[in-house]
Amino acid sequence: MHTSVFIKSLAAASIALAAGVASADIREDFSAGSGGWQAVDLPGSGSYLSVLSTFAVTHHASGGVSGGYISAADPSGNSFYFDAPAAFHGNLTAYLGGTITFDTFYTPNNPSSAWRDDADVLIYNGSSVLAWRAADNPGESWTHVVSTLGVGQGWRMGSHTGAEATAADFSSVLGNVTALRIRGEYVNGVVETTGLDNVAIAAVPEPESWALLMAGMGFIGLRRCRSAKPA
Repeated sequence: MHTSVFIKSLAAASIALAAGVASADIREDFSAGSGGWQAVDLPGSGSYLSVLSTFAVTHHASGGVSGGYISAADPSGNSFYFDAPAAFHGNLTAYLGGTITFDTFYTPNNPSSAWRDDADVLIYNGSSVLAWRAADNPGESWTHVVSTLGVGQGWRMGSHTGAEATAADFSSVLGNVTALRIRGEYVNGVVETTGLDNVAIAAVPEPESWALLMAGMGFIGLRRCRSAKPA
């Protein structure tokens, strides 16, 4: 194969590989609406299997991190969560070792009445719950939150005070995700409104895939440098 043809083929394969890795992520940026998200009211404080009520979120066409976002107002003295649509359900075992990220804020933001006795992210398989809590509550402006899906990354079973999640727990829950919920309850009182934007579940690319991509791009760069040298 002629060198130039080979380089073009390798470049196309590398671009396709990169696109394939990116397409594996599950994302919602709320640019076109609420995306099927809703809100649920739960008993809270570690009791997360019962849903007391379901209510609509409000979509905002602007004011998000880079466009639209959704918000919900605290409806009661319980604990409310944003509830993800079916796109975030199913077999998510491929995302073990990856990340869940989102942007959030709440207002009014009063540290003296901050509520900490709930998990920030809940992942269900119908009968069990993986729970994770961030080190701090978000601020009154957009706060980026990142959680790694894996053993030893702060995930607990049942609630944020439960037993540390094991590899078997992750396999069981991620193998059949029936619900993904993100906390909206941040104040000890029925006063806050919480915003949510840019929710994403990102997989870790396979080492072989990135090695092929990097090797291909490196070879292309080397060939271009050699071609640029004067004869």
